[in-house]
Amino acid sequence: MKRYILLILAVVFMGTQLFAGGGRQAPADGRLNVMMWTRDIADFANMQYYRELEEATGIPINLNAIDGSEWSTRVNLMFASGDYPDVILRGGIEVEQFGVDQGILIPLDDIIERYMPNYRALLNRDPSLRDLMRASDGNTYYTGFLLPQNINVEGHLFINQAWLNQLGLPVPTTLAQFENTLRAFRDRIPNSIPFTGTWGGYESIFQFLSFWGIPYHGSWLHINDDHRVVSQLQHQNFRTAIETLSRWYNEGLIDVEVLTLDWRSYEARINSGNVGTLWRWRMMAMGTPDNIVEQYVGILPITAISGVRPQVRRLLELPSRGAYITTAARDVERVARWIDAQYEFEMMANGYYGPFQLVNQGGNIIRYGWEIAPNGRVDFHTGDVESIPNQSAIHFFSGVEYFERFNMPPQRVEKTDLSIMYTNAGMVETNSGQILQDLITMSPADMDRRDLLSAQINTFVNESLNNFITSGVTDASWNTFQATLQNLRLDELIRIHQTAYDRFRAARR
Repeated sequence: MKRYILLILAVVFMGTQLFAGGGRQAPADGRLNVMMWTRDIADFANMQYYRELEEATGIPINLNAIDGSEWSTRVNLMFASGDYPDVILRGGIEVEQFGVDQGILIPLDDIIERYMPNYRALLNRDPSLRDLMRASDGNTYYTGFLLPQNINVEGHLFINQAWLNQLGLPVPTTLAQFENTLRAFRDRIPNSIPFTGTWGGYESIFQFLSFWGIPYHGSWLHINDDHRVVSQLQHQNFRTAIETLSRWYNEGLIDVEVLTLDWRSYEARINSGNVGTLWRWRMMAMGTPDNIVEQYVGILPITAISGVRPQVRRLLELPSRGAYITTAARDVERVARWIDAQYEFEMMANGYYGPFQLVNQGGNIIRYGWEIAPNGRVDFHTGDVESIPNQSAIHFFSGVEYFERFNMPPQRVEKTDLSIMYTNAGMVETNSGQILQDLITMSPADMDRRDLLSAQINTFVNESLNNFITSGVTDASWNTFQATLQNLRLDELIRIHQTAYDRFRAARR
């Protein structure tokens, strides 16, 4: 059904040209058609990085940069239409469906050995990384992106220490103290937002579930200490947690726009300097002015119920997606060598950090990009995301090689120290739910069933939680919520994941 719907959508949208310069037909000037995921808004096609890449390879490209918010829709339409680019960069693609099952993505193992010496050498520093990228048929359908940081937590809780000092308040360590601190921010700091966040992601309002011992995952599934796949939606403390969030929301302790705030608007809130608490990847080097960053301190999640230890999601530093080659590629060797050129050290450094430069900003000299430090390792500074691909560039190092070649800047140290603090407090889940997203494999039939159930459940859950937070929870509404989850076959979705997870564990024993 999902594929049928996508095919209809593709026909409806066929009048919209998805790829500049064409799809399956190679352009007359020999350009490669490249589709690229991007987090940032920038003029990627005219960046110096891509001009240098063309000079180094002699291969021009038609670059179609897709904003992350549109990625899934555009990818599904592209595959349904049959009009593929030669190369797909950085975005997530379901390799079991489009590689193993449909053969649109081509296996890369032999291609890597024959035509990709830069990438092959990076893989050889830690051969175990290759196994993490294999599909169920044993083949590899994408090259990797890996930026080791020695971390295991996504979002950390930050509080405005400057406001605490101004109000003469301690860092809260109990739920009652935390609530009273939010109220003090609301009542005693003009124009304040006691808490802001987004609906999903590591800055989500639902990161507060950790207070009640519930690690938040956007899929609403995680793995407990006994290796059982369970749903947070059925956790014994879930209702209490949602009732508390609803009370905070209706007391004005939570940003009224938290239900609809996108990532960029959330960042703008922080940069305004009017936020009391938030969940964030880190504070430093996130595009926030230094004078605002200095106001905040990272703190531990609060214990909401006596005897229940807070739990946050465990992050695994796994290879993500670097590049795929599709069956549209007419000259696979040429395409592979174009991709491999981006795995050369200087190209990776220039793409992710940018060339070194000193910039005068209002009399202050700011360091941008990367440079070789006196100890022979790489120092990297602020990245100008308007002039470099950054998150959209290819970057791949094993942990061993990365920490041999790079000095850790203050922002990485900040993130690592916070992760260690959460770990030492025992507040990181034992088994990462990320395994269910990134490491287990399923048959195409199970994937289709998973996707159908997940879509129905997530739509219902999003609507229900929105209503709960804005309007409160009653016995009747909660019982209807739980009964509807059963009718939508949440238990079947759990079983599908449990079977795949058991198979994953058995293969590694």
